[in-house]
Amino acid sequence: ALREGEIHAAGVSMGRKKSLDKVLSTAKGYLSENFSRGEDFSITVGYGSDHEEAAGFRAKVAEMLEGLRLSTEIPIRRIGAVIGVHTGPYPIGVGILRRACKAI
Repeated sequence: ALREGEIHAAGVSMGRKKSLDKVLSTAKGYLSENFSRGEDFSITVGYGSDHEEAAGFRAKVAEMLEGLRLSTEIPIRRIGAVIGVHTGPYPIGVGILRRACKAI
């Protein structure tokens, strides 16, 4: 997990399903603590080689957002080779960015 520019371990999970559940749980906790409106953040699903898995994971992210009563677009983006060198060919995860406030 990246918090305020520093990388922190988000936990260890055994197996793909448990690790994806952990990603969803971590994202849900972060979103529920920091946002009350979908307009306040951008979220994306990132993947390495398996677009089909990413599409299924995106559906789970959308369901999680719906449960939080947050609504926003969820694009799917491919994770590049620089990250892939460290993760192997099948990384998957979410990226969440706070949107900048508009100047009045």
